[in-house]
Amino acid sequence: MRHIGTMELAHCDNAELTSVLRAMLSRPPVVTGVRLRSERELAEILKVGRKRVRVLLEDLVAEGVLVRRHGSGTYVRRVPIRSIDDLISDAESLPQKWALRPESIIAPDDGRPTDVTRLKPAPHQRRLRLEIWSGFHKTSPTNRTILNAMLDRAEQVGHDLSVHSIIRQADQPLQEDELVQRLQAQPGDGYLVSAFLGPLFRRAFRKAFGSTQPSAVYVAPGSAPVDCEPLIRIDTDEAIVRALSIFKSEGYERIGILTVKNPMRGAMTEEAFYNWNCGLIGQTYRAVAEEPRTVEGGYHGTLQLLDQADRPDAIYVSNDELLPGVLAALKERGVEPGADIGVITLSTTSDALPTDYRWSQLQFDPQIVGHDAVDAILRLIQTAGRRLNSQSYLARWIPGQTHRRP
Repeated sequence: MRHIGTMELAHCDNAELTSVLRAMLSRPPVVTGVRLRSERELAEILKVGRKRVRVLLEDLVAEGVLVRRHGSGTYVRRVPIRSIDDLISDAESLPQKWALRPESIIAPDDGRPTDVTRLKPAPHQRRLRLEIWSGFHKTSPTNRTILNAMLDRAEQVGHDLSVHSIIRQADQPLQEDELVQRLQAQPGDGYLVSAFLGPLFRRAFRKAFGSTQPSAVYVAPGSAPVDCEPLIRIDTDEAIVRALSIFKSEGYERIGILTVKNPMRGAMTEEAFYNWNCGLIGQTYRAVAEEPRTVEGGYHGTLQLLDQADRPDAIYVSNDELLPGVLAALKERGVEPGADIGVITLSTTSDALPTDYRWSQLQFDPQIVGHDAVDAILRLIQTAGRRLNSQSYLARWIPGQTHRRP
């Protein structure tokens, strides 16, 4: 974008003037819900005629950036995403480039609340259209709990949230061109995206809308690609580290892991993370069973570990859906948890564990993850110029009887 001074604005075409306004609306202190100055005042500020201002505002209304309210004024519906040119040029250079400040176009009595991160829409605002792009509804109970928590939170704060699958029936992601068509058919104000599908989503979004930076928050109930930010994740990798450390402190020397097959993790498997952290705690022993996320998977994986010549004296179960099968296999072989073998399981507040033992567990609350993901996307949309930090949730350690040595 070429540098434009205030006196030159009158010589710009409408597309350039719209870009100027869009850039001003993308920076602090502009937030969702603020009211702009009148057309007459904006015409004086921009040094153009009122008729041109009206055209510019209507263009931004058509984009969904502004909303008109008869008898009240023009309000910011959503903060626009900055263009690549704007991101390359420092935000502080805006006053020097155009001799204009974003606050100059905001009505002095806009009546916005002092808490700019508020989530509920004010009476003059339209409900935001949020979208979830994931396969959460087709996968584990934990993921479905996260999904339902997102829907509940969106309803609580008064915005619309629709669910879109990015996964086919055979657990394969959509083709990029098909995703482009779906995004174009149902554009949203903000997106909650499964982190492992983040690269695919961003490529499709670029093709669909010509923007490299969607208003998106990425969600992961486990590991995630490093380039997905802002990210809301359950840190299952840290749970492996803690389980190994707890077992080590109890005196176990042969700690194995029963993990779940997940082709979307690529090289970032729980087995790779386990192997790396075994080295950190000085354990040369390795024992890994990777099975489907089913009771049968837990059963067969446990038998595989128990049948090794040098079988583990402790097992970390990385998914509580495996635990009923683990327990069945241990009973079949006459192995008592907490007596003959140590067991720690990952768990969530949404799943009930078998009641035979007081299980030692590293527990997550997926509802908090879903609620916080919705809050994060709303903050991202409603606050201009704010870069959100990623959030990683650590498990709560609940010591039971199954991790202790007799």
